[in-house]
Amino acid sequence: MAAPDYVNLNARLAYHFAMVDAFVSPVPENNFINFRFRGGGAGEEPRRPSEEGLATLGSLMGCARQLDMLMQDEAAMRRFVERFLQGDYAAFT
Repeated sequence: MAAPDYVNLNARLAYHFAMVDAFVSPVPENNFINFRFRGGGAGEEPRRPSEEGLATLGSLMGCARQLDMLMQDEAAMRRFVERFLQGDYAAFT
């Protein structure tokens, strides 16, 4: 399904399944992009990186609440990124 500001794409790519759901408009607060990629013939080897990525995403979600009000300029954003990458999650409380 496609419209000028919206797309919903579900596609089978060989042994994989891809889904894109996105809304892009002139109003940045309304925009979103969701992407999902599943399936395939990979073994257990990709499991650990996926678990680590999920743990990082959980940490980011915990740190990001109301963070937009603290990022007043580019320098502040860079400081928060650096502290997050260093694992200094206390900076976000």
